[in-house]
Amino acid sequence: MISVLPVAQCMFCGSNGIPPMVEVFLKGDAIKFTEEPIKLKGKMVFNKDPLKGNSEITIVDAVIIK
Repeated sequence: MISVLPVAQCMFCGSNGIPPMVEVFLKGDAIKFTEEPIKLKGKMVFNKDPLKGNSEITIVDAVIIK
C-alpha cells in the first residue's frame, strides 16, 4: 500500500478519515521496506467500488525501475 500522505506513524490516524491509498501487486518477489523513494512501473486500475474493501487505485504487475 502506498499512501498519498507518507508519515512515520499509523496512516489511519489523524483527522478526516483514511487518506487515499494505492494498492500495489508486484510482478516478482517482495521488496524490503524502505523510507527512501522508489520508482515502480505497472498497469494502473481504478476501482469502481472502493467501499467494498479495496483501495481506489491498484497497480498490478508492478516492477521496480532502477
